[in-house]
Amino acid sequence: SYIYFEDIFLSKEKLFEALFNYAFFDSNFCFLQENPSLAIEIALGIFENVPQKIFLETFHLNIQETKQILQYIFEQPSLGCLIFSAKKISSILSLPYEQVRRFITAFSHNILEINKEFDTPTAFDKVDFMFKPFIKLTEDEFVLVNKFLCAANIYEAFLLNLRNNRQICIDDKTGGYIEKFIYKKLHKKKISFHEGEFSNGEADLIIRDRRRIFCCEFKKKAFTRASKSGQPLEVLVDLIGSLLNSQIQANKVQEVLMKSGKICLDAKDCIFYRKERIYKISLSASNFGSFHDDCFVMNFLHILLETRLQADTNDANVIKKCKNFNKAVDAFVKQIQSFSVGEKQPNEVIRQDLFTRRFLPLSFFIFVLGKSKNNENFIT
Repeated sequence: SYIYFEDIFLSKEKLFEALFNYAFFDSNFCFLQENPSLAIEIALGIFENVPQKIFLETFHLNIQETKQILQYIFEQPSLGCLIFSAKKISSILSLPYEQVRRFITAFSHNILEINKEFDTPTAFDKVDFMFKPFIKLTEDEFVLVNKFLCAANIYEAFLLNLRNNRQICIDDKTGGYIEKFIYKKLHKKKISFHEGEFSNGEADLIIRDRRRIFCCEFKKKAFTRASKSGQPLEVLVDLIGSLLNSQIQANKVQEVLMKSGKICLDAKDCIFYRKERIYKISLSASNFGSFHDDCFVMNFLHILLETRLQADTNDANVIKKCKNFNKAVDAFVKQIQSFSVGEKQPNEVIRQDLFTRRFLPLSFFIFVLGKSKNNENFIT
């Protein structure tokens, strides 16, 4: 309730204070949790696109074998910490012991090194717990602290290990892998969709029903440890890289639909606009916690219409971040204002438009997709 009322009365003057409070509150009192089975499905669905040779070289097992191990560990009944043995898992799943041990080790922290530099509540930028789901106790024994708290670390562990493999630049590939995973899920649910290039950019995903058009844009920008520690400028940088940039891209789709009455993707797949309500949905690979709240998103974007940053330092890095922020905000404001040109009540049109914007973590989007049966009950 505290966060909810803070969102309602969010103002330009209190923006930096709010960004600190939300990030600090999430990091220290509202730990992110994920459904383990969903977290495993998402991570494996994304990284199954890694070439098989590189996957085997990195994780010592194939994708199905890693799935077996992760599912076995996270499905064990436990109210708290779970201590498990690589040797036992190897025996139960009939997998080579050394490969099993090496895979689990790759997903485990050294018990003497984990969060070693985390010494004050505001030093969250020193926390490394979220990068791996397990802790190594001995050569054969490992511990899962809490299955729901550690489930989100599965994706990070795959990413971290693949970054160490020089045969693949995983950060350049992940965005495309996420798109393939989502398209595959949509096909499986028999939900029709559109994606492709158009005259003014690229549409990651468009879904429609009889009343609405959903323009979804994916961003893999992480919510960094610096942001989680409550550094307001870093929070803004991450929100620009995920929320605002994806909204700018979705706005381009809306512009074409409203001006031309249709948008044609890859010069052939045309979507006609019949005055449906257009929702702009930003999807992030990382979970941004309280910043996904609809009330926060609407008020944050509204505040940006009148907010620009000016660096009060000679630090070149800070100056660059402020310039990038202002550039992105200027582009967003120009788009928003264009939607209200010629309207009798432009401010009301802008307010209504901001109400159609969402910021969702990938895990929630996939959860909703799992509940959807067809286009007519998608995200209801």
